[in-house]
Formats: sequence, C-alpha cells, structure tokens
Amino acid sequence: MDEELKFYKRSDVVNFMGLTAEATEFIRMKGFTSVPDNTNVETDETKYVDEKNKRKRTTGYATEKSYEADRIIGNKIHDMLAEVQELEQTDVNRPIVTVDFNKEGTASNTYYARKRLYNVIPDSAGDDENKYTISGTLGANGEIEEGIASSTDNWKTCTFTPKTVSEPSVQSASTKTASASK
Repeated sequence: MDEELKFYKRSDVVNFMGLTAEATEFIRMKGFTSVPDNTNVETDETKYVDEKNKRKRTTGYATEKSYEADRIIGNKIHDMLAEVQELEQTDVNRPIVTVDFNKEGTASNTYYARKRLYNVIPDSAGDDENKYTISGTLGANGEIEEGIASSTDNWKTCTFTPKTVSEPSVQSASTKTASASK
C-alpha cells in the first residue's frame, strides 16, 4: 500500500518581522500577497578540455524575499515599508523570523525557525486601482541563524531563541499537521 503524501501548505511557513534591527519581538507579516524566497544562486563553471561537459559548483547566494502587500491601515510593518519608500530612506535593515509550523521545536508550542537580517529595498506603490499596494525586495544582509520560535498570543507575534551548539541544525518534520489557528 502506498503511503499518503502530505504537502506543505504555504500558510504553514510564516514570516514575522522586527520593527528595529535589534528587535526581540517579531510581528506576523499580514496582508502580503506574495513573499517568495529567491536564493539567486551564484555559480562557477569550468570546462576541462578532456571532458565533454562543463562542471558547475555553487559558490554563494544572493538571497532575497520579494514582497507584495495590500497596504492595511494601522499595520506597523506596512507603515514602516511605505515610509522607507516615501522618504527615500537608505540602509534600513530589519530582522525576519521564518517559522515552519511543520517542524515542532524542543518545547511545547515551539517550532523550528530561521532568523536573518534583511535590507529593505522598496520598488513601487499604488499599482492597484482598488486598493493601495506596496512592493519591493528584502535583501539578505547577514547570516542565517537557526533556532526555535514561540508565541504567547496565538502567533500574532513571536520570539526567537537561537539554537545551542549541541542541538541538531535541522529538525525532522513532524507527522503533526499544523493547526489552522497558526
């Protein structure tokens, strides 16, 4: 008998943003219609004269998250992103914690998470005639930090705890299905 395949839902991998570069509390990124992770892999390839095919290897990444959002009144993240664009601010960095609700953490109601600092690179605003939209890119500006996320308000916000050296770097996916309330 074949095993039933269980797929990741987009709603089970959720981004939370800090409002300052040093934030310790992270707000759920609501109202975003798109936030894909783009690794933008950098490679090097070599063709040796005695071989028919080129050899290719990964040399680095230029990771970014493109974003599109329907601007929501009173949303602190949307207000910050719009302000960066409207005031033409530069060198604005914000941490993002990405929580994977398919991977349970070591304690109850915790989940595997990655934290990284991103530079805010606005692109456009007001592209939709029915609602005000904002878009841009969040460019990686530092290393990935693995850990766990926890929440005391049903995942409206979260806190991040870095992993210790003795913990495994990636926890195996749980058979538990993430609840719809997350």
